Amino acid sequence: MKKDKLFIRTAMTIIGMIILGIGVFLTIKVNLGFDPASTVQLGMSKHLGLSYGNCAVIFNLVF
Repeated sequence: MKKDKLFIRTAMTIIGMIILGIGVFLTIKVNLGFDPASTVQLGMSKHLGLSYGNCAVIFNLVF
């Protein structure tokens, strides 16, 4: 029973992260602006020469 709960929670987390990623992508593409965390990630990507996605992963792993 506990493994089933863990699987469902993990699947829901992954689905939520995918939806969140699509939302951030669309916000960037239509130039609506950024939320504070995305602004830090965008600054990191421009300053370090990495892609926005890589900086987002690094930022999320650290914080």
